[in-house]
Amino acid sequence: MKRKLIITIFLFICSSALYAQTEQTESVTSKFYFPALIGVGIPLDNDHTILKHGSILNTALEFRPVYINAFFFRFNYDALNNSYASPMVNLPTNVVKGKLSANFFVAGAGYRWQFKKIGVYALLQPGLGTRYFNRAVLTPDGISIDNITNSSFSVKTSTGIEYYIVKHFALIAEPSFYKLFSGRGFNNSHSQISSISIGITTTLF
Repeated sequence: MKRKLIITIFLFICSSALYAQTEQTESVTSKFYFPALIGVGIPLDNDHTILKHGSILNTALEFRPVYINAFFFRFNYDALNNSYASPMVNLPTNVVKGKLSANFFVAGAGYRWQFKKIGVYALLQPGLGTRYFNRAVLTPDGISIDNITNSSFSVKTSTGIEYYIVKHFALIAEPSFYKLFSGRGFNNSHSQISSISIGITTTLF
């Protein structure tokens, strides 16, 4: 039910934005874009933790000094959610089956090329990545579950293909790669995730 609601809201936003863009005139605000994507996070394999494919939500603010065939700047807030299973007890978590979430705040620059109605871009964004997981703690009253956070410097690299339905509204397919640089937390066992997302980019006005 939750997934159906998210998809319905996403489709409503797409149709509303497309209608608005057909009536749009050029203005300063047309330099600011709001990419929104949903997709799948694909962890890389390791020896002692099985991290399953999970969901990813990408939200961003992009500034284009020049419409296309030029450099652009983008800030992203990305949320990833995975489940895991591990027989190892020396991980930062002693919960052998659980949920692992990660948030990324990254900002950087890229370059976009145009081929008729197709846009192609490459993007590099350094920033902060934070992972969230649980750890069981034995207390005199029993067992409690602590919420653990682990933050570190991170880098996101992306490429993207856009199809412009109208000038300021495009459909996007974006493969990405996330790297967390840390010797602590879950990053000991798993610090790299790839993803593929689809969505839209548009201006508000």
